[in-house]
Amino acid sequence: MTHLRDVYLALADDLARAGRSEWVGEEMEVLTSPGTYRAEPENAWQRLKTRVRKPKELAVLIEIAAWREREAQARDLPRGRVLRDEVLGDIAMQAPTSLDRLSHVRSLPKGFERSRWGADVIETVQRGLARDLKSLPPIDRQKPTSANGATVELMKVLLRMTSEQHGVAAKVIATVDELEQIAADDTADVAALKGWRRELFGRRRWHSSKGGWRCPSSAAAWLPASVADGHGAKPNSNSKIAIFSGTPHRDHGRTAGRRRLLPDGDQCDERHLAP
Repeated sequence: MTHLRDVYLALADDLARAGRSEWVGEEMEVLTSPGTYRAEPENAWQRLKTRVRKPKELAVLIEIAAWREREAQARDLPRGRVLRDEVLGDIAMQAPTSLDRLSHVRSLPKGFERSRWGADVIETVQRGLARDLKSLPPIDRQKPTSANGATVELMKVLLRMTSEQHGVAAKVIATVDELEQIAADDTADVAALKGWRRELFGRRRWHSSKGGWRCPSSAAAWLPASVADGHGAKPNSNSKIAIFSGTPHRDHGRTAGRRRLLPDGDQCDERHLAP
């Protein structure tokens, strides 16, 4: 503890010299916001990554997540000590309405149905099934990520380039989950497209709807040769890959539709990039 003041001063000086003091201010806004620590049971389901597909499942998930939140707050326990997130998802999908059916939820600890919480969970599930499905919020039906797999891989390369260029850990700039959301929706509400992260990475992101890199300079349009082309071929060590209006190709100096593939060393023709 006696050295924390000196550590703080040294880090603050480093940030100031790098012009990144405002970055810390942005990060602190989350920590100092009362909303960060306000946990309303009715909204607890929104923090879960469990993907429900049917309105009935969503109804049960809302109720079981609210029950867990109230139990955790009343007993001053971590949420995971009451029920883990994945268990909530399993209960929402299986919707057990009896203790016998509850005992068949494999993610639950053995004998949970005989605990003091067993009957509470059954009552909560029944309450969820009785909800008016028309009053539920719409289900977020994300586009399949498999179709965007190549886009996500390309963004990972750009993320690594950005990380090395600016000396910031890649996972601090963007997570894989955020990349997948961006690949599915250019306007995704993720941290990677806000504040200083947007300045570093978000403005150079892949625009899946336009099919090209949004890049402030031609450098971002070139990816390392370690990325395979769109047909599984492996580029030679001296080649680069140009990303334009479609799938990636090695540069052979030819034109394919709107994809102008430039020779190695030429400048990126931004007319063929997303605006």
